[in-house]
Amino acid sequence: GTRHLRVPLSAGLRIMQALRGFTSGLAVPHYMIDLPGGGGKVPLLPEYIKEIGKDRLVVRNYEGKLYEYPLE
Repeated sequence: GTRHLRVPLSAGLRIMQALRGFTSGLAVPHYMIDLPGGGGKVPLLPEYIKEIGKDRLVVRNYEGKLYEYPLE
């Protein structure tokens, strides 16, 4: 049970932005999401995000397949 550690994607992206401004690059963690349906884990970087909707992200995984990820 680690669900209680999850934050909304918008909050996670704000945290990452703050870390990048004040933390050495080697110490900044990767912000990953686990795609539904066995899509695997991918970093939230511009090259993986294909579309941002009001209630979902469309994300490309390591195989090039597209997955919808619900926004919280």
